Parts: sequence; C-alpha cells; structure tokens
Amino acid sequence: MQISTETRNTTKCMIEACFLLFLFHYVFSLLMSSAEVGGYALTFYDLRLPLFTALLVLYGVRAMPALGLLFIYSLNTQSVLQNLTVYSQLLAASISCLIYFISVGSKGAVSFGRYKLTFHRIGWLVVFNSVVFEFVHQLMLFLFHFDEVLYGDFFSTKNLINIQWMMTSCLTGVPFCYLILRCISNTAWCSRYLNEQKKIIFSGSRVVYRIIWLCSLIGIMYCLLSTKHIFLLFTGYGLLLLLPIMVWGTVTIGHSVIVPIWSAILILLGFHSDGYIQYNYAISELEILEPLATASATILVVSFSLVLSGVLVSSNRSYIKKITRLMLTEYYTGLPNVYALKRSLVEYPGAGLALIHCPELWSLTQTHGLSIRFMFVKSLTAYLLPHLQDNEDIYYQPGYGLYIRLGTPDKEHIHNIYSLVKAYRFSYGKNTFGINSGLTYMLSLPGKYNLLMIVGKLSAVAADSINSEVPVMVTWDDNECLTVASNITSNDNIRSELQSAVDNQSFVLMAQPIISSSTDSYYHEVLIRIRNKNGKLLYPDSFLPIAAQAGILAQLDMTVIEQTFRFIQSLDESKSESKFSINLAPRTLHHIYFIDHLTVLFKKYEISPDRIIFEIVETDIIDTKVAALKLEKMRSLGCKIAIDDFGTGCSSYSRLEEIEADILKIDGSFIRKILHDDLNHFLVRSFCTVAKIKKMQVVAEFVENEEIRQELIRIGVDWLQGYHTGKPVPIEEVIL
Repeated sequence: MQISTETRNTTKCMIEACFLLFLFHYVFSLLMSSAEVGGYALTFYDLRLPLFTALLVLYGVRAMPALGLLFIYSLNTQSVLQNLTVYSQLLAASISCLIYFISVGSKGAVSFGRYKLTFHRIGWLVVFNSVVFEFVHQLMLFLFHFDEVLYGDFFSTKNLINIQWMMTSCLTGVPFCYLILRCISNTAWCSRYLNEQKKIIFSGSRVVYRIIWLCSLIGIMYCLLSTKHIFLLFTGYGLLLLLPIMVWGTVTIGHSVIVPIWSAILILLGFHSDGYIQYNYAISELEILEPLATASATILVVSFSLVLSGVLVSSNRSYIKKITRLMLTEYYTGLPNVYALKRSLVEYPGAGLALIHCPELWSLTQTHGLSIRFMFVKSLTAYLLPHLQDNEDIYYQPGYGLYIRLGTPDKEHIHNIYSLVKAYRFSYGKNTFGINSGLTYMLSLPGKYNLLMIVGKLSAVAADSINSEVPVMVTWDDNECLTVASNITSNDNIRSELQSAVDNQSFVLMAQPIISSSTDSYYHEVLIRIRNKNGKLLYPDSFLPIAAQAGILAQLDMTVIEQTFRFIQSLDESKSESKFSINLAPRTLHHIYFIDHLTVLFKKYEISPDRIIFEIVETDIIDTKVAALKLEKMRSLGCKIAIDDFGTGCSSYSRLEEIEADILKIDGSFIRKILHDDLNHFLVRSFCTVAKIKKMQVVAEFVENEEIRQELIRIGVDWLQGYHTGKPVPIEEVIL
C-alpha cells in the first residue's frame, strides 16, 4: 500500500511537471525578445532556461520525463536552429542543477530568498548555467555547420551581450518561475505565501512613499520605452536610475513583490530596446553593440543588486522575527513570557489575570534538577489549554509560575481551573506527583495599572490559596497601587541606607545594661540603629529582614563587631574590665572565614576575648553541628556564648543538648506574663533548672517593673535586663 501511494505521488508530480512545462514554455517563447544586428540575432530576456532550471529545482528527477518529452516535441515541430537552442538550454539546466544539488544536498529545493543558499544559487544556477548554455549553444552551432550564425570569437561583444542578458534572465527568472510553479502545484503553500507577503506589504513604509515609488518607476519606464529622445533621461542613462528606485522598492515593499515587477520590466526592456538604444542614428554596428553591452551590463548590475538586497532584507526580517519570538518566549519551555503577556493585555483591554503558583517545585528542583520544573510547566500547560476559553492563553515566568490571561471569567470558571490544577498528576520517571499549588486572580484589570505590581500582588497572596485550598481573588485600586509603590520605595531606601552603614561602618551603637540580681556587677548589650538621611533612627525590625533577604547579615555582624571593638579600644584604662554583649546571626557562623576574621579583630584592637559575649538566637540556627563547632572555637578563644530568646523554638531543649553555651537568655514573652500566668511562671522556673544543670547563668529580658524584678530574683534568675533596670542609650554615653 505504501509503495502504491508513493508511485501515485510520483506519477502525479510527473504529469503536473509536464503540463506546467509545456504551458509556460509556450508562453515564455512568446515573451522572448531579441534583436538582429549585422545579420546576427541577439537574445535579450529569455525565460525558457530559467523555466527548465526552476522545474528541476522544484521537482528534481521527476521533472526529467517532462524535459524528455519537450526534447522529442521540439525535434518534430521546430527547425534545427530552434532545436539547438532548446537542447542547449536543457543540457545547461540539467548540468547546473546536478552540480547545485551535489553541493547543497536536498535542502536546495527550498524556496528562494534563503541567505545561506544565495551564493550557491547565483554561482551554479545563474553564472555557471548561463556560461554553459552559451558555450554549448556555440559548440552545437559549429558542429551542425551553422557557420553563418556564429559570432566568431566566444569573447566577442555579441556573445558578451547574450551572456549578460542570459545571466539577468536566470538571476530574476529562476526565482520568478519557481514561484509561479510552486504556487500552481501547491495551493496551500500559495495561500500561506500570499498571506505572508500581505503582512510584509502592509507593515512596510507609509502609503505615500509607495505612491511616490510607483510614480517614479512609471516615469522612468515611460522615458526608457519612448522612442522620442528629448533629453538624456530618454536614453540608456535612465537605466542607472532604476537601481535606486528598485532597491528602494525591495527594502520598503519586499523582495518577493518586486521580483515579478522587475521581471515584467525586463520583458518590456527587451521588447523595446530601440527606446533607450538609438538604432536609427547608428552609423556602424559598433555604435549599436557598445550601448547594448553597456545597457545589458547595467541591467545585470541592477538585477544583482535587487537579488542581494532582497536576500539581505529577507534575512534581516527573519532574524528580527526570530529575535522577537525569543524575546516573547521563555527559553527552556517555549511558552509566552510576561513580556508577551504585557503585549497581549493591550489587545484585550479589561481582561482578567490569574496566577498558578507552585512553591513545591523548588524542593523538587533541588532533588531532580531544573528539568523537572520545565517538564512540569509544559505538561500542565498542555493539560489546561483545552479547558480554557477561546480568548484565553497561558504565560510562564520562572520564579513566579503560570499566568492565565482570562477572557470573560466568572468565579465558577476560576474554580473549575483550580480544580483541574489540583487534580492534575505529573509523571517523572517512575514517580507520579501531585504538585501542591495555589491560584490567585483578578477578574478584570483596571484601566491604568503596573503589570509588575499586579504580578507581585498575586504572588504575595498565593500562600493564602495554598493554605486554604481555594482560589483567592485580589482586588486593586489606585490608592492601593500607590501604597504598594510607596512600600517598595521605602524598602529600596532602607536597603540603600543599610548598605551605606555597612560600607562606612556608620551604625548607631546603643547599649543597654544587664545587671546582676545578687551583686553590683553588670555588662552591656550592644544594640544597633541606622540614622537615615533625614536624621530619623531606623530600628532592627525594619532593616534586619532586608539584610537577611539581601544576604548581607554576615557583613552587618562583622561591621558591628569592629565598631564595638573600636569603641572598647577608645575607653580609659580604668574601664578595661567592662564587658559587652553583641548579637550574632546564626548565618554568620556559616561564613567560612568568620573565626579567622574574628581572631584578626581581637588582635587588631587588642581586645581580651573574655570581655565579649556573643548572643545567638537558637531558633534561627540552620545546621546545629556547624553552629556547635564554630561556637566551641569561639569559646576556646575566651569568648562567652549566650543563647538568646530561649523557649520560643519547638526544639529549644534538644538544641541545648547539642550546643555548649555559658548564658541562657529567656525570651521576654515569658517574662511579661510571669506574675499572672501560672504556665509562664512554671516555664521560667523550668528554664532556670535546666540552666543550672548545664551550669549556665540565666538572663531575663523585658524586666519592666519592680514586681517582675523581685519575682525573678526569688526564682533564681542571675541577670536582669529591661526598661526597669536600664534603658538603651548611645554607647558613648555609657557610664562604666
């Protein structure tokens, strides 16, 4: 069955090629133009050789039976002299196409205008083809003893004119004939081609420029075809003006449209050569041949310029289209990106927007690599698309999720989409996943909006949808938009102030006393502030989260340590026993050179390590083993370690087993309720018991009144800190 189908297709192509060949051979024979000079025929524009060549390019070996039939037909219907021309053309076309396909392979049959094939086609199908034809034609004339029609020297002016015109014929005629043959043989391709050319034409230059171009072309052609030589423009000089006009048309209108127009112009120039060549005023044969040679060379140069400029313009359009496509798609999935979403929202004003957020993909990516993320996104998109409305589409932005541009949505439609997402199962290897996802949406976008802000808003509330397992609707108004913008600006300002404080070591250091409950001993905890450009103090709760997000907590801690050490170095000898407590983010412990830098600072500022206490929040410790190792090294230097905010974490007691420390600081949330809440009172007493077992001293935070102070002393707390015992003051004002 397969062999039968292939045979039918081959037979159909042969019959089709035969019909087209005979039809257009007859038409092009009528359109062929020539002139007789000194008893010899000079052939001008001739589309028969381009027809044979285009037929072989399009149909390949399946065109050979048609060419054979034409050979037999010519043998029986035309004169010997005419047959020699046809045979020479058939042989030249066959040889040039054979070498062409050997050099480029099967891809040589693609449509014309491809930059990579241009020079192969010009070399083999134009130059080589024309020269071989002229050589074979001259040889046949000689072998068949047509001495009276020989031009004599092969490099004579007459042969030069013929070769130049034949090159022009092949250069413009081969793509022209290929276009006609393919449009007739493949109507679907023809329809796509015409639609593409329509887009190019209507997206080109302004209509007024096209009218100017057309009027200029008609004016020049009138002068060239007119036999009234009023002034220089009516002579062969006018051919030079065709170059800029046709190149302009190629660039502004399109090469594919200009090629048929230029072919029609060449046919007219061939038939009316007496318009721009003054045959009547020529005294000798040389006075005719020289202008004809110059004119044919000018036309050939114009044709070359049109082809090359057309190929370059087409290539540039192709690259621009490719770059635009890449710009509008996400690289790894091929899905439209947020920029494409932004453009589509312009075409669909008032459309809604939904976000499918899948945070679980992060953990899967860490386990299986990025490929699982992109496979899931493409798979989910293919699953959802058939269930969307006709005017809806899906877009993807890495790091956020899938966006759905909603057409005319209602809440039921949104819930159906979310149900599909929840029910979707993704297969990867031997595993099947049900990815937990959230969906947030806006039923319609406002008239004026910032897409990036809306995207951020949808992403920010995605966790609510994941937790509640229902779609979450987001509303938006101008006031809210301004508020969000203000917050973003505020965070940017804080980030800038934070970086400046780190770079310039300009944190404002505050000190709060921590006093002993049984003696007159005390030390100070160093607290930090940032003074902004307006002189306002920024507190840690406003900039520490930003520092954590920016990944500069370690830099912040080292800056505060060095500023504190510099202050301690500046104190009098009488205050050499003063001690300070410095907060340290657990992430700083993971810095590979932290201990080395700390040792260098102790030596640089000549600070005894036993004067420094480092406070670590145990709930923020990521890797207990790494933290315990670093803390032990710090204790070996002579520093003391305090566990801050103890009791707030679920694993506080288990952490205490793994980490050796000197001081345990009870979180203030327990201290505030100690007088009125029996549970908190019991917890504080249990913390003190655990600390004594571990041989640790206890510090209580948020001591706000005398009653709390007395109760803590009764329980056995060693150190007290709070507004009742001492408020924070600038470190320079501390009285030691």
